[in-house]
Amino acid sequence: MKNIFKTLIPCLALSVALTGCYDEMDDKDVVEAGFATIAAPTVSLNNVTVDGYEGFTLEGAVSSLENVLEVGFMVASDAEFSNATIATVPENATNFTLAVTGLKDDASYYIRTYAYTKGGMVFSETKTAALPKAPEFADKYLFGTYAAADYTTAGTLDYEYQVTIKQYNGLWNKVAISNIWGYGRTITATVDFEKKTITSDPYSVIYIDSTYGNTWTWGLSVVDGKLVRNEECVVVATYDEEGNITWGYWSAQCSAGSFGQYYTTFKKIAE
Repeated sequence: MKNIFKTLIPCLALSVALTGCYDEMDDKDVVEAGFATIAAPTVSLNNVTVDGYEGFTLEGAVSSLENVLEVGFMVASDAEFSNATIATVPENATNFTLAVTGLKDDASYYIRTYAYTKGGMVFSETKTAALPKAPEFADKYLFGTYAAADYTTAGTLDYEYQVTIKQYNGLWNKVAISNIWGYGRTITATVDFEKKTITSDPYSVIYIDSTYGNTWTWGLSVVDGKLVRNEECVVVATYDEEGNITWGYWSAQCSAGSFGQYYTTFKKIAE
């Protein structure tokens, strides 16, 4: 009897403990209600406008910016968006417009809006749009090797070297200019066949200094008799059919200032 009593007491204690735990356990709905749910916004692709031969102007919207980290567009050549071009809006807004360029002409694309939120990715419906076939590069005589000469703004010869100009990535109005300023780097530029101009892409890096980092071409304009940097940070060159190119006033600009101000002439020496 003594042994039975000793066994019975622990069993009763365990039973009371288990009963107490069971009584204090919250209902499943109560537990789940304690976790905050992140509401997913809805996004939409409102308009797609074909912009020339290599891009679109896209308009999108997001229903709310709460919990939204980033919004933008995805453009791809396949419905799975496996190799999509992603264009992010610089500053989040409920309605936004963005130009997506550098696409291949004569092709169809799948386009959608996206929002990257704290709860994951949200996508709009997918739309399709096609870019027309671009014309052939008109002034192919621009392609070749040139003798380049940099002159100071006072007209003094500063440096001579060679550059090559080729069509860039098969685009109908883009060229790649290699070895500009003689340091082996390649920049890209846009050709206007009617105006006979070549305009460098903004902030084209022509040299990387070990101390000051990137050095880029910055176009200069004459204002009230003084050379002033243009806001676009581009250089505009003019050309003729004889293979003569004059690169307008420009500055070799770095974070610490300018390495010099020049204008440059290109004379074609080989196809």
